[in-house]
Amino acid sequence: MKLQNLLNALARSVCRHPFIWLVITFLPTLPSFYNISRLALNTDVIRLLPDSSPAAMWTKKLEKTVSDGGFFTILIKGDDRAKLIKTVEKTAKRVERIDVVGSVTYTYPKSFIDHFRYLLISTNYLEKILDYTLSIKAELNPFTTDLLSGEGNGVAAVSDRDEDEIKRLFDRYSKLTRYHESPDGKIIGIFIRPKAGFSNIANLHSLLVKLETISREITATTGLWSGVGGSQINNLKEYDVILSDLKRSGTITMIAVVLILILSFRSISVLPVLLYPLGAGLLWAFALVPPVLGDLNIITSFLLIVLFGMGIDYSIHLVKRFQQELRLYTPEQALILTYKSTGISVMASGLTTGLALLVLTASDFRGFSEFGLIGGGTILIMLLSMVTVMPPTMLVAYRFGLVKPLAPPKNHRKKLFAKTAVITTLLLPLCLFLSVKNLKFNYDFNKLKPQIVQDETFNKRNKEVYKTRYMSPGALYLAPDIPNLDRLLQAVNTSMKLEHSFFQKVTSVRTFAPTRKDRLQRAALIGKIQEELQGSWIRKIKDPLIHDWALDIRDWQLPEQGPDLDMLPKNLLNSLTAKNEDGKLFYLAGIYPNVSRGNGKNAMAFTREMYNLKLPDSVQGPVGEMPVFAEILWTVIDEGPWTLIFSFAGVFLLIFLSVRSLKESLFISLPLVTGLIMTTGIMALTDFRLNFFNVVIFPALIGMGVDSGFTITGAGRSSKVTHPRASVNCSHRFPSVPSPPLPGIPAWFSLTIPDYAQSASWLPWDLHVSG
Repeated sequence: MKLQNLLNALARSVCRHPFIWLVITFLPTLPSFYNISRLALNTDVIRLLPDSSPAAMWTKKLEKTVSDGGFFTILIKGDDRAKLIKTVEKTAKRVERIDVVGSVTYTYPKSFIDHFRYLLISTNYLEKILDYTLSIKAELNPFTTDLLSGEGNGVAAVSDRDEDEIKRLFDRYSKLTRYHESPDGKIIGIFIRPKAGFSNIANLHSLLVKLETISREITATTGLWSGVGGSQINNLKEYDVILSDLKRSGTITMIAVVLILILSFRSISVLPVLLYPLGAGLLWAFALVPPVLGDLNIITSFLLIVLFGMGIDYSIHLVKRFQQELRLYTPEQALILTYKSTGISVMASGLTTGLALLVLTASDFRGFSEFGLIGGGTILIMLLSMVTVMPPTMLVAYRFGLVKPLAPPKNHRKKLFAKTAVITTLLLPLCLFLSVKNLKFNYDFNKLKPQIVQDETFNKRNKEVYKTRYMSPGALYLAPDIPNLDRLLQAVNTSMKLEHSFFQKVTSVRTFAPTRKDRLQRAALIGKIQEELQGSWIRKIKDPLIHDWALDIRDWQLPEQGPDLDMLPKNLLNSLTAKNEDGKLFYLAGIYPNVSRGNGKNAMAFTREMYNLKLPDSVQGPVGEMPVFAEILWTVIDEGPWTLIFSFAGVFLLIFLSVRSLKESLFISLPLVTGLIMTTGIMALTDFRLNFFNVVIFPALIGMGVDSGFTITGAGRSSKVTHPRASVNCSHRFPSVPSPPLPGIPAWFSLTIPDYAQSASWLPWDLHVSG
């Protein structure tokens, strides 16, 4: 009753001073424009995780030390070898002078690798090479088969994945060159690691612009072809695609809504009345985002479109009801009746929707919590706009002829509702069955990324230079010294030997400068491989790559000394170490997975194995894309169901407290439950899967479903109101223009509301009631 009294009081105040109300409500929009101009999109997925998340904590702590592993590449192509090399060297020096560049590499330590060669292959890989050698020998030389073995030929099987990796390793060793170049030597690449990761979008954009400028100048001054690419290019393009999609989808949504409004109201002049209060509310709300949250994330970025669609409902309900009341009453009477009936329903449904979204703020997953805070807060602010901006807007619009009485609708509703009820009743069991049986969660992150238009020429030439699919590890650890690095590597290698390990390899300075114990193990394995390659059977090897490798490793001589840490080339050492802002040196250990990185289940299994490692306290990490994706999925999977349950429970409790009737609460919830079942059923039928982006929309659907129930029941209650005879006279500048009586309505029928006088008798303006 207090809410109704407040709305009555607001309506009366607006009746008296509509223009003053318009001016007062317009004033907050002026500073809001400035804050809106500061609104930005941050696509860094780290900010979606709670601060207590290990992945988020380590990424923020080590970002300036090791960045996020992203990189840029510049390719230069030319037929003149001397000119090409000179241009590459000149370009690399120029890129090194850019302040946001961490490192620039365009050569391999060829002489070092050629000298120590097979001693630089890890023990784990040498064991796989030995198994591969034995499997080839058993296949080509049947006299080596162990006839006493109960399991085939007694040789350990080599997986197809390991075989492919071994062949790529042989290919790299046999064709290693000094420069990052294509097989024909006409294309040379420059590998660039920026100091900042993708969380610093401004620095990356600035660096990209500078690299593209350098590339264009190379082409213009030397006549050589050049291009810029790398993993950060894709990240920046994805960012641009998201912005472009938001603009395009926002434009399409706006046009579609406007067309629907024109068709529904059969009027263009009514559009400002519908859109201005909504726009004011959205403007006020999103102006608060920069000072409160800083910017939007990849999940909240589309909220403006969603909230526009939700908020226009409130405008439609209020304006439609106002037009209906204008058929019988003066504008002032119509306004008061509108907020006595539909206004109460709009406020109740909006409060319920907003509070349903605000439940999400309790989530540790910031994708949920920020969605709930912005969504719920915006709805509450839009409701404020609907009771402060909308009333004077409707009165002023009536004065200027923008809003007119609504013609009586044709009564086809009963038949339509009956048909809809029958169809829904038949579809609900099917949708429920499909939801339970076929609704799935999409763990493939690659399918969630926007489709990027790639430069095919650059990609083709890049593959000729950099053949490795993944040029960065799945995760990185940092050790402060060599003893701690050795303990870290021991734990990783122990886990890697387990049957169901998700680790493929680990790279560090120890890969190129092994301990004495590891060096002896590698030497022993190389000796066994050389021993198995003795004899004439290797002539039967048909694959020229494997044949040439077999001859090379068989005749290779083990160096007497090294390799030691002090022998590592500078460019190799730089790529395996990092310095923090204080200049302290850390040794990197990069862990590569043996499964696809794009699959979320693989990311979770890989990360779980890392988190189970028993590491020295001084080791920092891990950082990388796979731990981040894994923790996002863990959080969404753990909190998603509970968030939906609490949202629904909270909404139902609010409904019950509002109507004080279990039966009516269930009736109001009916559109919500029906809509959710049919939505998930259609998703299951079309194989449209849930993911960590779209699962957050379900609390919004809960709020919107309640909207419909509240509006229907509220309209039903208000349609049964029998108005006593009364007339309301508000002191304002508008003339009372009563609508002509409609056919079948007695001319003496007028509005009398004595209860308004008692509820608002304390107001400081004149309210005359006659009965």
